[in-house]
Amino acid sequence: AEMMPGPVFNMSCFLGVQLSLASGYPWVAGTMLCWVSLMGPGVVLTFGALPLWGKLRSFSFYSRALPGLNAAAVGLLVSTIFVVYGALEARSPWPAGSRAVALCSFAAIEFGKVSVPITVIVAALAGLCWSYCREHAV
Repeated sequence: AEMMPGPVFNMSCFLGVQLSLASGYPWVAGTMLCWVSLMGPGVVLTFGALPLWGKLRSFSFYSRALPGLNAAAVGLLVSTIFVVYGALEARSPWPAGSRAVALCSFAAIEFGKVSVPITVIVAALAGLCWSYCREHAV
């Protein structure tokens, strides 16, 4: 299970700015605190486990458990997708259209090999058009 961390890191920096400004602290301090808090545990685990990685891979128990650990990680990601999708579905002013845009976006990326930035821009424009049409409907 792989996941691109870019949006998560960007969101942590954004939240750091918002929290620090709301609390009266400099925004740079809040950004750095949130970013380091998000990155720190992974960096510590990576460099802490790196010396032990060779020895860990030699254990047959670990080799046999790795497929199960991978399946558990994928299961957690899939369940998170359903939770997030359910929350977005509940808040969407246009549930059927939101589902259509999500499915078309997935199909464009997966089967049409359309680049992700282009897909995001087209999906955003579709939502903007729907919002405009709904606001100016007779």
